[in-house]
Amino acid sequence: MGPPSTSKWMRGVALLVLLGGMGLGPCTSEKELRAAEAKRDALLASTRPKSDFWPEVERKGTAVKAEKAATAELAKETAQNQALAQEIAGLEQRAGDARSQHAAADTALAGAKAELERARAERARRDETLAGFASRQRAGGPS
Repeated sequence: MGPPSTSKWMRGVALLVLLGGMGLGPCTSEKELRAAEAKRDALLASTRPKSDFWPEVERKGTAVKAEKAATAELAKETAQNQALAQEIAGLEQRAGDARSQHAAADTALAGAKAELERARAERARRDETLAGFASRQRAGGPS
């Protein structure tokens, strides 16, 4: 292979031969030249200059990166919210269980207090009975 300039020249010649074979070779008449210039002008009008194109590409790239970061953050926050929702549901279940136990304890406490009052009343009645026996015994009367 020859020096780089020869290689470039050969590629350029090959391109001209290819374009010539497709009917896209050099213009031979004024009419063809005007048509080619019109195509070129239409092409240039439909494209953007590089000075406008690359900042737009960078802006869109930055926007895509920001969107991906926001999507990742949203997924992370969604996962955390789901974990918190499960934790809250578990705590609500435990609170409901604690309320049930508390209600059962209140019922048991009310029963125990009623039993205590009944036992105190029974003790007071028996104390009165014993006091009556003791006073009759001291008086010397029949028991």
